[in-house]
Amino acid sequence: MHEFQELLNQLRSNPANKELKKKIREWLSENPGNEQVLQLLKEHWELINTDLSESDFFRLNRVLAKIHVKANMKLSVQRNSNHRRSINRRQIIQIAATLLIPVLTYVGIHYFIKADNTENASQLIVETTGAKIRHFFLPDSTEVWLNSESRLNYPENINKTKQRIVSLSGQAYFKVYHDAARPFAVQTLQMDIRVLGTSFDVSAYPDEQTISSTLEKGSIALFSKQGKQLEQLVPGEQAVFDIVSSTLKRENVKTTDFTSWTVGKLVFHNAGIIEVAQKLERRFGYTISISSELSEENPTYTFTVQHESINEICRLIELSTNARATIDGKHIHFEKTE
Repeated sequence: MHEFQELLNQLRSNPANKELKKKIREWLSENPGNEQVLQLLKEHWELINTDLSESDFFRLNRVLAKIHVKANMKLSVQRNSNHRRSINRRQIIQIAATLLIPVLTYVGIHYFIKADNTENASQLIVETTGAKIRHFFLPDSTEVWLNSESRLNYPENINKTKQRIVSLSGQAYFKVYHDAARPFAVQTLQMDIRVLGTSFDVSAYPDEQTISSTLEKGSIALFSKQGKQLEQLVPGEQAVFDIVSSTLKRENVKTTDFTSWTVGKLVFHNAGIIEVAQKLERRFGYTISISSELSEENPTYTFTVQHESINEICRLIELSTNARATIDGKHIHFEKTE
């Protein structure tokens, strides 16, 4: 699997390389146990065999995103470190989607660069792993906070391009340097956000069902991958796009509840236990599983995390609802109590 991941990493940087595509096909064909993964690739992704048209890219992006979200939602509540299951089709779908979505994200960048040869430039990548948050400036003086388990791609010469385009997987908070002549845009798997100069948050983790954008200052416009404007937000508003149902919800919110992670604070307001678990995993670097009984009940929580330890948070969850936490090294399992 390490060899295959390395091939994918190379393809991300050079999506037009036919030799790399050939090697990926060979790896999938030659390695035992990969037949089902190969079949899923053939069903949903033809990039390794031919070139995608832009419309095909958008269509396959949506298919894979939905597969990925549904698989992750089901697996997240059925994981149990003490009970090994044989691999099934749902797990294979999740594996294939997990491998493909990052590649398609990079292909999207490739299409944008290909569309405007005057702005063809090397792509730089900033990534966070584990429970880390990174704070940095782009060459155009835009300030960025990148949350844990996130990746931001941007052109090396972003301070010189006609449009400032970045691609995000995960969560980031932006303070965009104002430049009316050169709009700034954030591309995610299912939605794009375009601005001039503003402060806003974008959350687009590939294992979550929704993509959200929260505006603190200025103005932002949300666009579909086909270029259709969906909404335009004013300060204090949040838009949430549901990937599975393809619906967009817009509402007024307390923006600090969604941006305070930049200063080390997590705010939960009527958050279901699955959402709580996902954010705690990223914050503390643990893996968290939830029993199916507790997941079906889906208790909600309202609390703020700042200096508390993971043990203290687990005790708080136990006291708030009929849940019991078992901590084993870097793994936590929540189950329903009688």
